[in-house]
Amino acid sequence: MKNIRILIVIPARGGSKGIPRKNLRLLNDNPLLYYSIKTALSSKFNSDVVVSSDDDEILAYARIFGAIPYKRSEELGGDEITLDPVIFDAYKYMSKEFVYDYVITMQTTSPILKKESLDEAITLMLYKKLDTVISATDDTHLMWEDRHGIFVPLYEKRLNRQFLPKTLKETGGFLICRSKILSKNTRIGKEVELFKLNHGEEIDIDTYEDWAICESLMKRKTIIFVVSGNVKVGLSHVYRCLLLANGILDNEIIFISGKKDQLAHKIIKEHHYTSINVENIFKYIKNVRPNLVINDILNTSESYIKDIKGVGSKVINFEDMGDGAVFADAVINDMYCDESKIKGQSNHVYNGPEYFCLRSEFRYIGKKVVTKNINSILIAFGGVDACNHTLTVLSSIADYCLKNNIFIRVVLGLGYEKVKTLDYFSGEKYTNIAINDDITELASYIYESDLVFTARGRTVYEVATIGVPTIVIPQNIREECHMFAKESNGFLTFGVEEYSSPSKLLRMFSNLTKDYDRRSKMSGLMNCWDFTDNVSKILKIIRNNL
Repeated sequence: MKNIRILIVIPARGGSKGIPRKNLRLLNDNPLLYYSIKTALSSKFNSDVVVSSDDDEILAYARIFGAIPYKRSEELGGDEITLDPVIFDAYKYMSKEFVYDYVITMQTTSPILKKESLDEAITLMLYKKLDTVISATDDTHLMWEDRHGIFVPLYEKRLNRQFLPKTLKETGGFLICRSKILSKNTRIGKEVELFKLNHGEEIDIDTYEDWAICESLMKRKTIIFVVSGNVKVGLSHVYRCLLLANGILDNEIIFISGKKDQLAHKIIKEHHYTSINVENIFKYIKNVRPNLVINDILNTSESYIKDIKGVGSKVINFEDMGDGAVFADAVINDMYCDESKIKGQSNHVYNGPEYFCLRSEFRYIGKKVVTKNINSILIAFGGVDACNHTLTVLSSIADYCLKNNIFIRVVLGLGYEKVKTLDYFSGEKYTNIAINDDITELASYIYESDLVFTARGRTVYEVATIGVPTIVIPQNIREECHMFAKESNGFLTFGVEEYSSPSKLLRMFSNLTKDYDRRSKMSGLMNCWDFTDNVSKILKIIRNNL
């Protein structure tokens, strides 16, 4: 294959009725003509690139961009002329000096075509010894045809798209053919294969709408979300990043997770985002060189953040109290209201409840109306519940609730490994207890409850959104730094060690069940908060760092 010689012909007329002077109009700051020439010249096959045009200005630009200009005859410049004779004419001109094995047609109207796709198609052509390879895109739909004013279906049976026979549509990206089958009437041989393009490479610019879409795609930037998600840390990081990604429509999104975060990888793929599970996260970032890296992995190191910034990427970190927070472009800590808890304070740190990302289901669930009687409570400590607060709370209040006909729903986190310790409460005695370990959403369970037991994590924001009186027991010292769950915001909060007295816990719980006025006040204080616009605030921070 070393002796293979390839000619790439780029036809570019001066006249264009759809978009006047289309080939020289600026698309993302460059003439449309520039992109096809750049892609052709960057091919690893070192092809000769010629631009065939009837327009002297186009030919001048072609020379500047590195292509060979060729002025075609006037009879080949009309609207009715097909590409076959134009390509053959340019081939005959170039063949005066060189012998070509293959001739490629590349139209200027496919500016997003990547050199990698072109090279892959050429390789396919050579490897399979085909006559013709044509770029195409999937166009499988329920198609109809107008036959003399009568619309006739082009399908035998109405089926969902994925079950229809595949239909491919040619694009202007490339048409590769053997030189021996090329003539002024055809570029199609007997052995033909179509090469599918997608992700914008398949776009042909014919209209102003096509132009706008193409320019938007070319301005897309790459954002990488680095996310933790496993049975120990839970999935709150994953769902926050998915929520933010859903609000970013004009940029490329890639999720990366480490080998220990297979669960995060699985959930993200189920949401149809690009998800990469890698051993070395920074190595992948270095290869991609994204415009922005968003870390939702808790504390980061100084070296990790400096390495990312060293490849030219901006960095945003969530819930970061590590050494790397000082060097990030933005740090968003919704759990920490006290700025003294964050190292390296500056205006790049965004602390507090106004940066909590409220999941969509909580935006529409409505507000809880506090009733005089407690009929249902929820115990939800999420994650791992390393201290087994679930068992502590159940042991303290189960008999009281059974006696007073109060239903208890227990929701276990993905990493909860002490299910056996709850067996006693799954027996025939406690018919008022339901234990759930696999739920898709929490909002309805909170709304249906009259009182909630939870940790001092993100769930406190969610119960505040609905306004359900809540007793909070932190899991560890770090959670005690989470400043939102306090009395002034409507929460009854224990310290890390205080919960260990079952009698004290029962006393506070029973008193609260009987104190309608206090519960009403707690709910009222929660209702003072509105988190519905927070996602927009964070998306603005993301956009500002692009």
